[in-house]
Amino acid sequence: MAGRVLADIDTLIEEQQFPGDISINIPEVALATRSGRTDFRKLLDQHPAARLQLTLEITEDVFIQRATDTIMESISRFRQMGLRVALDDFGTGFASFQHLRQLEFDELKIDPSFLHGLGTDKRAEVIVSGFLSMAAGLGVAVVAEGIETAGQLAILQRLGCTHGQGFYFGRAGPFEEFRARVCSETVRRAAHNEQLRQA
Repeated sequence: MAGRVLADIDTLIEEQQFPGDISINIPEVALATRSGRTDFRKLLDQHPAARLQLTLEITEDVFIQRATDTIMESISRFRQMGLRVALDDFGTGFASFQHLRQLEFDELKIDPSFLHGLGTDKRAEVIVSGFLSMAAGLGVAVVAEGIETAGQLAILQRLGCTHGQGFYFGRAGPFEEFRARVCSETVRRAAHNEQLRQA
């Protein structure tokens, strides 16, 4: 799957289309074992341009592995290669605040379960606000997962969350659909920049 994603990113770059950050879930074997890390690194080395667009998502349950030191080393090495690392589904797994101190990561992804009560349950808003404050203190970005309504988006924006994903923005689809969207956005931005230059 990672190889397919990297190949698709290469295709877009060759066409002068730049999709922004693309996230993939990294398999535990690529973090917890040296052989898995080596194999994954060889794959990344085959796509030097594409890998710079990549964000590796790891879930909190990776920390129940006994090979914690190997996992930390793997994450550090991947970041040295220019990849971003996101801690996925935050708040639902086995990570502790101690792991947040030890782990090198760039992005915190708030699990969709914490968004469901926004607008109806004050506790949900307090928890999300706490995540945002903690991330700001750590100097990492926050992505709210599972945004499905304009109301959720409005509350998240009011709380200061600037990145989100979910069905409100679009559903998963085949590469050709994504390619068309990226191309359309590239054309739109080029036209906008041209208007600014003429103004």
